[in-house]
Amino acid sequence: MIYDIHTHLMAEKCQKDKEDLLRAADVYGISKLFVSGLNSLPNPTEEMADEMNREVWTFHREHPELVEGYVYLSPEHPGAVTMFRRAVEDWG
Repeated sequence: MIYDIHTHLMAEKCQKDKEDLLRAADVYGISKLFVSGLNSLPNPTEEMADEMNREVWTFHREHPELVEGYVYLSPEHPGAVTMFRRAVEDWG
């Protein structure tokens, strides 16, 4: 069993990253991908973080046997606790 515990979906090329990760999992026999969403900005806005967290969650829903997700949080965002709660309680 091979786990890749450090993969990313970049906001600017999210769909291509998904395709590349799926292809790599197939080629290299990766059993589980752990994915986080990133933006090229060093400090993404709360809206950008929310969008990328949703992309990761969607990727997980599309491939639940393969993809697990990390949630991006920033203590600078007023809604960080709400995002954390949503990720844990609603998304699992």
